[in-house]
Amino acid sequence: MHDDLDGKLAEQFGAETSGYVVLYDRQGRLLFHGGITGSRGHAGDNEGEATVIALVNGENSHEKQAPVYGCSLLNKSCSQEVAAK
Repeated sequence: MHDDLDGKLAEQFGAETSGYVVLYDRQGRLLFHGGITGSRGHAGDNEGEATVIALVNGENSHEKQAPVYGCSLLNKSCSQEVAAK
């Protein structure tokens, strides 16, 4: 785990919302990008989480992305739920 206090890693990976997750394989291919929570601040079963777990376990998944719910990393405001593209 790395701290990203200046936001450079977030920018590099296209993260605009907290909770954004990217998963790459060993060859550097993007396998998944998106969220792994069902809504902002709520853990629990959801499609994004299930997809990442399946991919990490070497299983195939038709899903390659999921909605991201969290706070904006760009304006530092977290007054409303944000669904990223």
